[in-house]
Amino acid sequence: MNARAAHPIEGWFGPAGRFSRALPGFEPRDPQRRLATDVYDALFGQRALLGEAPTGVGKSLAYLVPALLWAREYGEPVVISTYTKSLQDQLWRQDVPQLSRIAERPASVVVLKGRSNYLCPRRWRLAHHEAKSGKTSVLEGDFSDWADATATGDLDEFPWHRYPGGYGLRARVQSDAAFCAPAICKMGGDCPFRRARREAASAEIVIVNHALLVSGKAAGGVLPPFRSLIVDEAQHLVTAITSQLTVRATYGRIARATEAWGRGRRGYGLVHELDPGLLGALASPERQALAEEGKRLTKMGPRVLSAAKRFFEIVALEEAGTPYAPRKRFRTPEELYGAEPDRLEELHQATSEAESILEQLCRAASRLEPTPENEDRAADAEGALGEWRGLRSDLERLTDPRGRDVVHWREGGDPEKAELAAAPIHAADAVRQWILAELSSLVLVSATLRVGNDFTYLRRALGLEEGSGLTIEERAYDSAFDWPSQVRATALAAGEPTTEDACALVAGVYRALPRNTLVLFTSHRALRRARDLLSGMLPAGTALWAQDLDGEAARLAERFRKARGAVLLGTASFWEGVDFPGEALEVLVVTKLPFAVPDDPLVEARCERAEEEGGSGFRDVLLPEAVLRFRQGIGRLVRRATDRGVVILADPRALTRSYGSVFRAALPVPLGRSTSVEDAVRQAVEFLGAAPEEPMALEGEPA
Repeated sequence: MNARAAHPIEGWFGPAGRFSRALPGFEPRDPQRRLATDVYDALFGQRALLGEAPTGVGKSLAYLVPALLWAREYGEPVVISTYTKSLQDQLWRQDVPQLSRIAERPASVVVLKGRSNYLCPRRWRLAHHEAKSGKTSVLEGDFSDWADATATGDLDEFPWHRYPGGYGLRARVQSDAAFCAPAICKMGGDCPFRRARREAASAEIVIVNHALLVSGKAAGGVLPPFRSLIVDEAQHLVTAITSQLTVRATYGRIARATEAWGRGRRGYGLVHELDPGLLGALASPERQALAEEGKRLTKMGPRVLSAAKRFFEIVALEEAGTPYAPRKRFRTPEELYGAEPDRLEELHQATSEAESILEQLCRAASRLEPTPENEDRAADAEGALGEWRGLRSDLERLTDPRGRDVVHWREGGDPEKAELAAAPIHAADAVRQWILAELSSLVLVSATLRVGNDFTYLRRALGLEEGSGLTIEERAYDSAFDWPSQVRATALAAGEPTTEDACALVAGVYRALPRNTLVLFTSHRALRRARDLLSGMLPAGTALWAQDLDGEAARLAERFRKARGAVLLGTASFWEGVDFPGEALEVLVVTKLPFAVPDDPLVEARCERAEEEGGSGFRDVLLPEAVLRFRQGIGRLVRRATDRGVVILADPRALTRSYGSVFRAALPVPLGRSTSVEDAVRQAVEFLGAAPEEPMALEGEPA
């Protein structure tokens, strides 16, 4: 027996392996077997693997099998982290059952989400009790039935979108860290979140998302201890870490916190409504003390809100009237508050006094007679104090931008929606602190990890260089698709990448080839402009849908899959993470190379840091990120071995600029040249064949 046949993975993915014997229609694929072998060797050899596996390789099963084998060998869990809920669902509903069917015994797998995704039975009971009417709404009745029947308590299982006020109820019944701790909640036995954590501690495989991967480690024990980690959709890990570590504050956040003083999380009111002067000796000293602090807190609320409103009036940017407000960076406190430092001082003083009153309130509540109601009241007071302390701490950090490794900005033109935010410039330190510190093995996989032919950009962004403590191997696997027979790519060779030119291209191609067409934009402003232009350029009756203008992204994606002859205009949400197989997408138009906005605060700070370190902001930051986004966008076109389509790039810079070679190399087929819109149309028709006589949109859909 040769060395390869002797490898444990061969018995699973080989021609005579378990999958071939047990799964009808399973075809052994060499790239899948190679990936599974490399994942196995990384886990058991205590190494790191960066593996780029194109769509169609079958990477999910390729890492699930080695993960299960390692977990059973060592009796420890393997954590698998994904970026999207759709991949979590695919793993849980499709790949894990397949794995369990052919393993000696079913795999013990738990999907663990963030706390707010789980039902808090205590909050649900209290929210239900708070209803003023004697009647139960349809929402409450249906949710009550679901809450009684659910085995997981996962709030994503309930169809909130079907009910008016559904998402409001979800916010009131979700698990909340400030009001959920063993010393506060006496009902931990039926807590779905704690139950999921207990199950995760004894599972063989724990499936999480990237955000929980960071927050779960940082929060101290949400995730069970683990030594082996597999990260799918790994190109998003930097974004997820940065987002998770971004601190934000708004007027609305302060208003919600002060509202809790009056209502409490239970809906009864945070404090007893007692007047010591009226009740006198009828009330115990403890109850009088609580009432006195409650009165002080009630009076403090308007003062805090007034100070917050005055402060966020100067936070708000002057550029208003757009649904996508720009961001503006500030490097000193003076750049934030200008000539009005008193507004910031007023807010700090008001929030500080409110914290002192909350502390007194907690002391008074803790001295009440130990009845269940008073224990609940004390718990709510402690929760409100913890939430307020976190808010005060964030405000202090956000208004002091002097840290070298953090970038601060403000955004929004409406004072009640304006936001202060701060984020780490680089994610590498967080990766080392929260992820790499306790790992013996790490696997990073995705369809797009490389820029050019190497993994340098991702390794730097994640701090996976010398000193990381892991031996790192890099692998790029062959595609399972026959790209030349499935895709034709061409770019306009002249002109400017303007919205008007892109619309002329879309309209010209569509008139000759009315197939499902996805048009990708790099800005919401360009998308809105294109929506106006194309509505008068496309044939009458064409189904034309624009992200956010005609519906939210998930709903439009669903409509687009079912339609034929539709045109969908999308921005960030459609460059990745959506699946349009077969005739659901045959024409993809990329209006511009997807470079980030250079004056975005985070992008600007990263470019500045690259220059300080002797590099180039364009070469080391802007170009790699644009190429990865470009590759993701192109990947929307072909998701199956039978898919066919054309890619048309309306941006001639891919042909005319020196950096265009990096984008051309990112394509799975050579990039052709179109001398005009008519030439691009000719090439598309030549590849896809004659158009159907009549485009078909969904019955009842608006044109």
